[in-house]
Amino acid sequence: MKKIMILLLILFSVKSYCQKPTDEEVYKISTQFVKDYTNVNSSRRFDKYQNGIVKKTKNDAYLVEYHFFGQGEKFSYKCGLYWNGTHKELKYNWTLIYLEVDGYTVYSKLKNQ
Repeated sequence: MKKIMILLLILFSVKSYCQKPTDEEVYKISTQFVKDYTNVNSSRRFDKYQNGIVKKTKNDAYLVEYHFFGQGEKFSYKCGLYWNGTHKELKYNWTLIYLEVDGYTVYSKLKNQ
């Protein structure tokens, strides 16, 4: 009986470990990258997640298009992200592909940028 319980616990852990991130989780990670790569002071404010701001691409990357507020202004951003398949809640398990703020490329791993 003890072996069955351990096996069930392992299977449950593996299942939750491998589940793809929700759009809201992807949005939260994108806000962390925006905070890291922008020079807007600590007054940055992000609205709550809304449906439709996250798109998944064919190659399992994610695109977030939204906005944030800072220094009395509204900034729009596009953030391309790739999840490596482990611990989706940790930013370090994501790769930032590119970040664009108000039409300016802030960061890019894409060629020809």
